[in-house]
Amino acid sequence: MVFIERFCLRLSKFLQLKKNLIATISKEAQEVIERVESGHHCK
Repeated sequence: MVFIERFCLRLSKFLQLKKNLIATISKEAQEVIERVESGHHCK
């Protein structure tokens, strides 16, 4: 049972990191999209 609890804890940490990562990526993607739509291309 200890193994399962540890696994669940690790899984929840991983999911939290994944959620944070997705939020960061989508925020950056949103900024890029806005920049492109307003005509200011990166290069």
